Amino acid sequence: MLKSICLLFSAVLAAGASESVAGGLSEKRVRFSPLPLPLTEPAAKEWVTAFKNQANAYMMRSNSDFGKALNWYRNFSDYDRHLYNYHVQVRPVEGLNNVYVALFYSRLHMNKSLIRPSLFQDGGPGVEVGHVAKGNELFYHESIEAARGLNLRRRDLIQFAKATGGNLLPEEQMIYNHILPILNGRHRGGDYFLIGLNVVGFALDTLGHEIAHALFDSYPAYKNTIKDFWQNTLTESDREEIRNRLAFAYEGEDVIIDEFQAYLLQPKVPVAQSEVLEDFAEKYSHALVEKLNSLGLPNPTFGLEPKNRCGDLLKTEQ
Repeated sequence: MLKSICLLFSAVLAAGASESVAGGLSEKRVRFSPLPLPLTEPAAKEWVTAFKNQANAYMMRSNSDFGKALNWYRNFSDYDRHLYNYHVQVRPVEGLNNVYVALFYSRLHMNKSLIRPSLFQDGGPGVEVGHVAKGNELFYHESIEAARGLNLRRRDLIQFAKATGGNLLPEEQMIYNHILPILNGRHRGGDYFLIGLNVVGFALDTLGHEIAHALFDSYPAYKNTIKDFWQNTLTESDREEIRNRLAFAYEGEDVIIDEFQAYLLQPKVPVAQSEVLEDFAEKYSHALVEKLNSLGLPNPTFGLEPKNRCGDLLKTEQ
């Protein structure tokens, strides 16, 4: 299996040039940092601010690739600007031994890089799980400005690349060529999760929301507790109402339960990215947090004491 994975990524690597896979895209602006991201509000804000300032400074320099292209090319399109402004930095999450955050400069950078594998993994309106989106169906999802974040699992990233025959979009190649080989090397066949976020739409509730998805998928005791809470604490009428509200984007009972718990456990912020389940969060979130805490299970909140760190609990389980 490991040999076939290596061959797959070798084929993907061969599809792109060593320095750039499309005009304007450069591996110099695709960075992996081994420095873990603490689950604290100041640390998250510091990272986003530093990353944004670095990208803005690059675009303001006349001798940058972007600055030179502005002077050299007369017909500089919006897509050209998108390529020359492409920035992403990936960091592990502190306390979680298999979760990484990919912070993109823009929503379009994130969507162009990860929306196809995300749709392949989870499906979406008009797209079935396991289907490689293209044409109008892909344009619709690439263009959704309200995208909160994305959460990709290693095995699905690999299956997606196989399904495309290595025929990846230029932005996808940047992730497959320059980030996934690093993560594969760190885990040697083990599973991991890659969370996609972007500066434009960044919010603490989005980060917590996506970490909740990673916990649901990687920690069996956590998932079983959530499903038990869903079945035995919620009323049938509440379960049905939640299914109806989430049906606009999600299908399948496990997917609905996963989204439900992520909305309930995401950090509370003054202006939430989405309030689709706000009334149910007020009704059930405290009870769910108490249940997780009583069982010594992790939850995706910020500023946890060391004894409650997700990573320590995950290591015990695994």
